[in-house]
Amino acid sequence: LEDHILVRRAATELLCNLMAGSDEIFNRYSGDGKSGSSKSKLHILLALSDVDDLPTRLAASGALAMVTSSPFACRSLHELEREHHRVVRTFIQLIDPAMLDDGEGSEDSEKAPNPGLIHRSVVCVYNFLSSLGEEDLKDLAQTEEILILAQALTGVIRADSGDYEVLQPTSKALKLLLEVGVNINTLKPRP
Repeated sequence: LEDHILVRRAATELLCNLMAGSDEIFNRYSGDGKSGSSKSKLHILLALSDVDDLPTRLAASGALAMVTSSPFACRSLHELEREHHRVVRTFIQLIDPAMLDDGEGSEDSEKAPNPGLIHRSVVCVYNFLSSLGEEDLKDLAQTEEILILAQALTGVIRADSGDYEVLQPTSKALKLLLEVGVNINTLKPRP
């Protein structure tokens, strides 16, 4: 949480690398379903996934992509979504920043989707959605953010990068949304 951008970036990149290489660090963030500390750590990773510094966002979202392989972590993220309504919005922001234009007039270069962020986010989205029970998924599917997320995911499919590692979780996430009644046929493609 350091204010100095390079220190924050280095710490986040280190955390991402440790998440991949250390079961102990992974378990601290994925949690065991009993402690609230992993939820607060996930909240910090979400916040770091939404900072202005691209390398920090890449590292934080990479750590999130890894930790969402844990159902416990996904349950904590679902709790955060119910409490703060920022999890799905952060995933959308990572896939396509222009989808949630806040009107602050950010530069166009900041609004361009980044392939690394897209990849990390679609993995997070699929892991998150697939970990939810049917009722929780149906409830979440009723929100406006899920419709925007479905539109962002559809945009990834339409862009057809040819990258199987991106297209596979994207199509699986869309399939989950279709199964709970999200109608992607009514979504309009972005210009």
